Formats: sequence, C-alpha cells, structure tokens
Amino acid sequence: MEYKIDDTTRKNIVQTLEKYRIDIIAIQELRCAEEGKINKSNYTIFWSRGKKQSNNGTGFIVTQNQMKNIIKFEAINDRISKLRIRGQISNTTIICVYAPTEVDTNEKKKIFMKNL
Repeated sequence: MEYKIDDTTRKNIVQTLEKYRIDIIAIQELRCAEEGKINKSNYTIFWSRGKKQSNNGTGFIVTQNQMKNIIKFEAINDRISKLRIRGQISNTTIICVYAPTEVDTNEKKKIFMKNL
C-alpha cells in the first residue's frame, strides 16, 4: 500500500523540513488503508492504517539524520500513532493525533477518547 501524500504536498513538507531544519514532523489526513513505511533519499515516512481507506490517517516524516534514533513507530489506529525516539538522557514518545471534529457522531468521539 502506498501512502497518499500527493507530490506537491510532499515537496512542500520536505522544503519546510529543510528550510527550518526540522527533523521530525507529525502529519494527518493520509487516507491510507494500511500501516506502512517508505524510505526516500533524505527522509522516511511512517503512516497509520485504518480498517478501510478513510479520510483519517496519521504519521510522521523523519529525516535520515534522525532515523538512527528511532526506536519504534506504532500505529494505534487510523487516528492515533506514536513514535519512540532514543534520547541522550531518556527516551521520548511523540504522539500524533487526528481528533474527530464537531460534525462527527458522539459515538465516534467516545471511541476516540477511549483509545486516546
């Protein structure tokens, strides 16, 4: 399964990473049906999956400089993923969350809060 970031968006994200020297960025609305990882020359993209393709999906883009510090990527569901990073003193977990909006049903919101 391929990730669903179109080329223009991906290029804009990568330019922002390089311009501001950002090593890790969280991303949402990836619209994928499965969990995955793809390596590019200067960065790696991790993404979460849903049971079926949806408008959700979370993940991270990590520069190759920081890949040596990545311990684990975990996709909880299509709205929550986390990235475990090795630090000098202690390890850190970054959580990427794509919360339901006001137009979503209360049931979806309850399920989301339970998973969070």
